[in-house]
Amino acid sequence: MTRIASALVTTTAVAVMAAGGAAAQSPAEFYKGSKISVTVGYAPGGGNDAYARLVSRHFGKYTPGKPSVIVRNMPGAGGLKHMNYMYNVAPKDGSAIGATNQFTAFQPLFKGKNPKIKYDPRKFHWLGSPVAYTGVAIAWHTSGIKSGEDLLKKELVIGASGVSSSSVNVATGLKNLLGFKFKIILGYPGGADIDLAIARGEVQGRSNINWDSLMTRHADWVKNKKINVLYQMGLKKNPIVPADVPLILDYANTQEQREVLELMFASYGVGYPFMAPPGTPMDRVQAIRSAFTKAYGDPKLLREAERWRIAPVSGEELHAIIDKAYAAKPEVIARMRAAYKKTAKFTRAKPKVVKTQLLTVKKKGKAITFKDTAGKKITVKLSGRRTKITIAGKKAKRSKVKAGMTCEISYFGNKGRAKKLACE
Repeated sequence: MTRIASALVTTTAVAVMAAGGAAAQSPAEFYKGSKISVTVGYAPGGGNDAYARLVSRHFGKYTPGKPSVIVRNMPGAGGLKHMNYMYNVAPKDGSAIGATNQFTAFQPLFKGKNPKIKYDPRKFHWLGSPVAYTGVAIAWHTSGIKSGEDLLKKELVIGASGVSSSSVNVATGLKNLLGFKFKIILGYPGGADIDLAIARGEVQGRSNINWDSLMTRHADWVKNKKINVLYQMGLKKNPIVPADVPLILDYANTQEQREVLELMFASYGVGYPFMAPPGTPMDRVQAIRSAFTKAYGDPKLLREAERWRIAPVSGEELHAIIDKAYAAKPEVIARMRAAYKKTAKFTRAKPKVVKTQLLTVKKKGKAITFKDTAGKKITVKLSGRRTKITIAGKKAKRSKVKAGMTCEISYFGNKGRAKKLACE
């Protein structure tokens, strides 16, 4: 027993000394020859992933010791799986960084006590964000809705993906708080599919779309006045949006409404943030923050960014935004949560369904072409995450889909995304 106790003491002492030695290392010593793992809380291909990979290609060379940087994805539960991992499991030595979006930092505030939320956003070390989120609402020019005031008198039919999407949350919150009249059509696979539905006349607009995405995909809609931009969300106007577009705060009729709106849209200033787990040594946190700041000004990063706008938000600014929101008065928080409560039943979008032979399969299954019931050629995308694909009744990857197969295809229109693909 004495020998066992002695061995335990020795082992513990060695572990403590090793941990102390690691903690005593300077950032340059710690990171030299090492790797930083950046974990993204969403699937590949979206804006969160694009920003995370863009910045991760460059900040390593500005980090003391010049570590290599690897990126991996951890989607699930709308970003909560990733946040729980970063808070409770990820290494706390500076080798682990998370990349998320503005909404996950505010989920505990929006939802209150929830067993699925196992993190406190205020305890993360926020490192910075490449850009704040600039959201606007749009209405098609034939809808009869030209401004937010019109939403108080006339209903706007909007498209959305899922019941927990930002479009649904924004529409629900503004309907309950301000009386805006939205009718929500659920079930579209993604934002691009909603945009196509607007152009086809299936829906009339969106309660929330990123201005950068709008100008990337549909700058002609703005230029040719195909849409009316109803309001801008956030706590202050962004000069990239036309000056005549009102801020959502302008629609508050009382001080209480204004305070609730400020709380609702504080998250927009956070954008696409990076964070380190609680307990990460502060000298390494500061080293990474400095590396991020330098990377945002890197000419190569700016060339690679192309359509992704860079207007950095510092780690200190992120902390200030988050801390201020969580310090809101209890009655304001309660009013906000009540506004977000969903009581209405939503209408589901009805996809088109056709059983036909696939004419072509492009890009290893990322897109297929076929003829609809009228004989018109249709091309739709297959998503590894949003399209349910089966072959002979068994779940299959899109790379297994081949031209000549006879398939039943459920889709939302030409150049959209397939909801289901069942091939024989």
